[in-house]
Amino acid sequence: MSLNPDLERLALIGWRLVPQTPKTRKGYWAGYRGDATHDLDTIERWQHDYPRANWCVATGPVSRVWVLDVDVPSAGHAADGVAALRSLIEKHGPLPERPTGRSGSGGYALVFRWTDDAPTRSRTGWPAAGLDVRSHRVVQTIAPSIHRHTGRPYKWVVAPWEMAAPPAPRWLLEACAPPPEPKLPPRPMLPTTDKAMRRLDRACVEVVGAVSGTRNATLNKQAFAVGRWLGAGLLGEHEVVGALYAAARHAGLEDLEARDTIRSGLTAGAARPVEARFA
Repeated sequence: MSLNPDLERLALIGWRLVPQTPKTRKGYWAGYRGDATHDLDTIERWQHDYPRANWCVATGPVSRVWVLDVDVPSAGHAADGVAALRSLIEKHGPLPERPTGRSGSGGYALVFRWTDDAPTRSRTGWPAAGLDVRSHRVVQTIAPSIHRHTGRPYKWVVAPWEMAAPPAPRWLLEACAPPPEPKLPPRPMLPTTDKAMRRLDRACVEVVGAVSGTRNATLNKQAFAVGRWLGAGLLGEHEVVGALYAAARHAGLEDLEARDTIRSGLTAGAARPVEARFA
């Protein structure tokens, strides 16, 4: 089987590619995103080993592109990303001509050049419902792929090998920048107890031992539990975040996913602190 010409063209312009399972949007192996490559021999071998695979590009500095994914209200998407983007354009000005993909659900993928001020975090429903920022090694499904719900193919409206990705306009970069992270409310720091430290240790053990498919949920659950001790002032925020992050990365979670989940779980847990006198 010869290499698909679209994959070859994308690899030759420097895009790091990797296969995904056709029904789940997951990789065929743990840590697959980090293995994305533009090596033609490797891509051809993957194509041979996984002939029914979908394909995606690792966004961010590795491929020098980021993507604004625009949903249409179909195939399970409730929000109208096209209308949301049109509203932004009417307010701020037009977008430059750029490579554009079309998914099998009818949505669009607008490709922009990765620059030093490009979005460093991926977010769903940002900067508005129906718009998703895909950046910093989060993967974006591309042609040649088949949509897992509609069965229709992805295709290029304007192919990246025909038009170089332009930098995004300033207003779009500012709109796609993440909101400031909520800060945990200030709390008095009480002497750390052995019980609190044992709870943090147990949380890290649970995260490291979580099986594939449950790791993010386990991290969220354990961050919430530890956050209750943090909220009571019995653990320090720096040591808690550091320990949970190390455990999450050891378990195989991606950097941004781990950080977001830890912050969310700790914030929720800190709002329901344990009773310090019983700790």
